[in-house]
Amino acid sequence: MPLATNRIAPGHPELVQGDNRQEKRGGHLVTITKYRCDRCGTAWEYENDKANLHAGWSVVGR
Repeated sequence: MPLATNRIAPGHPELVQGDNRQEKRGGHLVTITKYRCDRCGTAWEYENDKANLHAGWSVVGR
């Protein structure tokens, strides 16, 4: 379960991109990309879904 989601969250300077996956949302597919902070180890995901105003960055672990 994501800890926080904010489509317009400020950037994080030391994120390293990981794998991505597609998930079905309603009648369409969205792309979710994993990231990890090299400095603090926080795990993030970015959900790219233009149909959902609440999609965007989520903290998913530490």
